[in-house]
Amino acid sequence: MASREYLNSRFVDDGEGGFRIIMFRTEFANGNTQLEAVSLSPEAGGWKVTSYYID
Repeated sequence: MASREYLNSRFVDDGEGGFRIIMFRTEFANGNTQLEAVSLSPEAGGWKVTSYYID
């Protein structure tokens, strides 16, 4: 990874406590740029990563 830029974050209320999606634009050492999405769910007073997606 060469750089990662925060794009946005949003909370989704799914009726079961909800989750947060955080989006990044990431540039890799080979010059490719991809979008990354990380989903976080509340757990035990903190947040747990529940999914990771790269496009």
